[in-house]
Amino acid sequence: CLHAQEGGRGSSCGSGGGPPPVGGKTQDQGIVSGQLVWAGGLEFQKAPWKNVPSPIGPSEKQAAYVFYAANDPTTAFQIAAGSPIVTPDSPGDVGYSFSLVAPPGNRALYAVAGIEDDSVAPPKFTAYAMGVIHGVPIVPNAETPNVLVNMTSTLDQVLTLDVAAPITGPKGPDTLRATVALLLGNDGYAILPSGQKTALLPVQAALPFVGVPSLVSTLVGSSYQANVRAVTGPTGTAPMSVVARVLATTTAQPLQVKGFVPIPTLVTPALNTAWDGKHLEASFGPVGQPVDFTEFQVTAGNGLITWTVVAPQGSGAAELPDLSGFPQAGIPNGPVVIAVVGAYLGNFNYGSLRYRDMRPQNMAAYSLDYFPAHL
Repeated sequence: CLHAQEGGRGSSCGSGGGPPPVGGKTQDQGIVSGQLVWAGGLEFQKAPWKNVPSPIGPSEKQAAYVFYAANDPTTAFQIAAGSPIVTPDSPGDVGYSFSLVAPPGNRALYAVAGIEDDSVAPPKFTAYAMGVIHGVPIVPNAETPNVLVNMTSTLDQVLTLDVAAPITGPKGPDTLRATVALLLGNDGYAILPSGQKTALLPVQAALPFVGVPSLVSTLVGSSYQANVRAVTGPTGTAPMSVVARVLATTTAQPLQVKGFVPIPTLVTPALNTAWDGKHLEASFGPVGQPVDFTEFQVTAGNGLITWTVVAPQGSGAAELPDLSGFPQAGIPNGPVVIAVVGAYLGNFNYGSLRYRDMRPQNMAAYSLDYFPAHL
């Protein structure tokens, strides 16, 4: 199928699953407030932070922060400047008070507590405990009060990733970037402070993630989710190969990460040759996950025009229609950039292809590279 887009407008790709909606207005935020509760206190009295070590030296302090569940598990853990902080001196009757601004909806909240060291800039935060609460209703321009988050989980486990990395080529990839987050059922992800790791390719050993919680107490029903990206250069660009949504529910054995899609090669147009505007073909190496479909994204006109072309499994080739009779519909002569994506969804039927299947976030694994050409 073919999807052409010019100036942000237009077109079609098969039947059903059309382009994503655009427009609309930003939702107003809501406020949720409550207390972080530690176990072991007397009835109606707050308990000390027993699962967080005591500070050492004047630059350290016990601190906690509250977040709402994220949509992207690869998000880096970050405490923004000015984020509300919870300390043992915070007010509260059964716990320690917090307040959080969040988008409206029925959301999961999670809190992490640890030691913050102010002797460095920005301050270094080391997490030791966390808690999760599901189903918190957040209403636009209103406050949801009296939310209690039980801080019963300790970040004392090690999840090891055993990665069968893709084969590197002369262009790359050269770096492995791995993330581990907590999948909170259907509510999104809890981003872990120790959930990001980088290693050079080829990987020489398994990747240990120190500081993940056991999936007990408030984390019952959650999963560990790993996302591993083989990327190129310090900015993590293409060529790349990505494996997403590798799940585990225990740290007892290493989590196997395999099934990388081989890095694509553009066969037609060949390197340093002119493109006829009609024929596209890509190939993938023999070692790795076979693709469900090949996606070509042809960009021209200084980024104003993009064609998306999809070829079924096994072919890796596509023939574009003759649009010579429609001068406003074709790609103008000049330089073009052709992105090639090898997509693996799993249990996929090409006859049921929808626009959403062509989005990387909906692929179980994919590879990507860019190729310059001239029409």
